[in-house]
Amino acid sequence: MVRARHLNTMPLGHPIKSHRLTTALLLALLAACATAPPPPPPPTPVSELKAQAEAARAAKQYSQAALIYQKLALRVSGEDRQQFLLNAAQAYLDGQRTGEAGKVLQSLVPQKLSDRKLDRYVLLQARLALLEQRYQDVPRLLQPVLRDDTPAADRAQIHLLRAQAYARLGHNIEAVRERVALEPLLTDPAFAEHNRTQVWALLGRLSTQALEILRTAPPPDPLSGWLEVALIARTTPDLSLGPALDAWRARYPGHSAAKSRFFAELEARQPPVLPQPGQIAVLLPMSGPYGKVASAVRDGFLAAYFARPNPDYQPLIRFYDTGAPGADIKALYKQALLEGAQYVVGPLNKDKVSALKAGGDIPVPTLALNYSEDDPGLPPKHFFQFGLAPEDEARQIAERAWLQGYSRALAFYPRGEWGERVYAAFAAHWQNLGGTVLKARNYPPRESDFSAPLRDLLGVSASEKRARQLRRVLGEKLEFQARRRKDVDFIFLTALPRQARLIRPQLKFFYAGDVPVLATSHVYAGSENPALDRDMDGVLFTDIPWLLSGDPVRTSVEAAWPDAGGLARLYALGADAYRLLPLLQQLRTQPLSEVAGATGRLSLDERQHLHRTLVWARFQDGRPAPAPLDTTPETP
Repeated sequence: MVRARHLNTMPLGHPIKSHRLTTALLLALLAACATAPPPPPPPTPVSELKAQAEAARAAKQYSQAALIYQKLALRVSGEDRQQFLLNAAQAYLDGQRTGEAGKVLQSLVPQKLSDRKLDRYVLLQARLALLEQRYQDVPRLLQPVLRDDTPAADRAQIHLLRAQAYARLGHNIEAVRERVALEPLLTDPAFAEHNRTQVWALLGRLSTQALEILRTAPPPDPLSGWLEVALIARTTPDLSLGPALDAWRARYPGHSAAKSRFFAELEARQPPVLPQPGQIAVLLPMSGPYGKVASAVRDGFLAAYFARPNPDYQPLIRFYDTGAPGADIKALYKQALLEGAQYVVGPLNKDKVSALKAGGDIPVPTLALNYSEDDPGLPPKHFFQFGLAPEDEARQIAERAWLQGYSRALAFYPRGEWGERVYAAFAAHWQNLGGTVLKARNYPPRESDFSAPLRDLLGVSASEKRARQLRRVLGEKLEFQARRRKDVDFIFLTALPRQARLIRPQLKFFYAGDVPVLATSHVYAGSENPALDRDMDGVLFTDIPWLLSGDPVRTSVEAAWPDAGGLARLYALGADAYRLLPLLQQLRTQPLSEVAGATGRLSLDERQHLHRTLVWARFQDGRPAPAPLDTTPETP
């Protein structure tokens, strides 16, 4: 213990301890030398990073390319930094990374960009808006970018972006204009053909009246050439199609439409071989609450059958009552097939159409006489839906008003599910076209006095309210005449004849007699009655050719059923149902084709819904008179 104590008190200068300290210092120094980091490598040259970014873009590794561009932007300043950030935003957009693209674009200050870079910045903002479904913003953003000195590549992108935005907004004619302007700027043959295919598809969404009225410039105007060839495809019988296309070629030499695949298909189109079914089943609610309606459809169907052009063709027609107690539509349909039906017409009730479609087993051409409630996907191949849908009329009215240059509408329609549905179809199409509904008002259809909703619709109530407020403020009697609002271009009206005959004079009473009224067919009773309809003068409305243009079957129907006037549209529905059967395949396989029917010009959409384009009339001296497409509604 004494020795230990001696060692612990050994002085610092003792040789043993000095040796240990020296050794420890040497070891620490060696360890420090062993763990020192190597010097950093030299930064990758900017040119090499640019090559890496371009390679990543070429390999469609867009996010990687964008990150490299952002890294490059940190290495430089001024215009070089702006260029790399624009490249990064473009790469993010190419990869559909809208959030990252938006952040990069926000980091740029537009006021500090050169003219060329500012144009590119705006183009990228427009692409971002398109991807984010802000379609209304795209044309607004691009408006100042399209100038006389804009490079061809940028012009092509501007027209393409605007075309895509307009198509998604439902502005089909504007989308057509943009794609027609895009055509001469395209150098890739494959993309040029794709562009022509898109033009053709957009033209298919336009009604015949739009194709006719928009064809204003003479040949060789490119847009008019497209509109005219679409009209030829839609309205020319197959036997006359070749000469019509030859004449079109002569009027529009070198037109791009003639280079497309669909034009070659038009030239090769042959009249379809019309099948002649030996047996037709007709499913109608002959008993029950819809018996009267079903009887009119049945009689129109038979009238068209007896007026068939080939009397030697005599198919067997069987009728099945879907209105009988306990009738099951699927069981009746199956029974009709087992009994030999090669074509089926019906059912008529919406719920039974939905039930039959939901079953999915439709092995023969079947023409339902109504539309199913829900239609999420494509229908069975042989299932077609046809009816007197008022939505077709509402959309046609919106289109006519737009073609006539109107932009601001009031809407007056009956209270209830039916009126709401018709108004919704009008409003949706009108707003898609770029129009504005200033105000919409429904009315109680069973009433006779519509003054309250009309005063509110026309703004008369607001005018009177202001007068009352002035009287209270001034404390004296004022000379006052109520006024209606002055910012309206036309009134969309849905009403049955009784209500329409009351609404029209009340519009005049509330100072709106000079406002054009565009109405659905329901305002016309179906037969002339000038004594009751004299107040309707000036009202423009749509209706079926059966009533306004005549039909050869109508004479025989009215001879057999003199009181058919009130149900005339249902007789026409039945007549068209018979005539359509052999034409369904043609409508399905030949896009843009139409059939002239008693209920309108009939076309088929991708859901195999038949749509009607009606004719126009205007009340004059209490009678309907044809209203040409290029006229503005007269005011009394």
